[in-house]
Amino acid sequence: MPTDTLPDFMSDFMGDDIAFGFETLTEAEAATISDGISDDGTDLSEIENKLDAIISNQAETDQHQQDMETELEKQITERMAGVEKLILPFLYKLYKNADNTPIIKWPNRGPQIIEHINKIVALTRGPQL
Repeated sequence: MPTDTLPDFMSDFMGDDIAFGFETLTEAEAATISDGISDDGTDLSEIENKLDAIISNQAETDQHQQDMETELEKQITERMAGVEKLILPFLYKLYKNADNTPIIKWPNRGPQIIEHINKIVALTRGPQL
């Protein structure tokens, strides 16, 4: 055991009575263990293949989720632009004459308002979301 590289205070911890549940192997002992075989004889290549498949599937799932998020963001952006096109012209017209005309004349506004409400609801609650 190389003790010349350890600090002096470590010499108190180097006794054989301290165990951590593992032991070291010599090079000769390590050479007898075959690659891909665990100590109990289990072939690890099948487990490695399954892990590779899981990692690959997860990567595909992550990419699919990212693609869906991108498409959803695009749809939301388009819908919000549609909502703006329905609301902002109305608000602009109200604002444009706000100081000069305190009274608004709007005959037959009921059907026009319902039509606009339906257009807004179609954009905000449409089947694509």
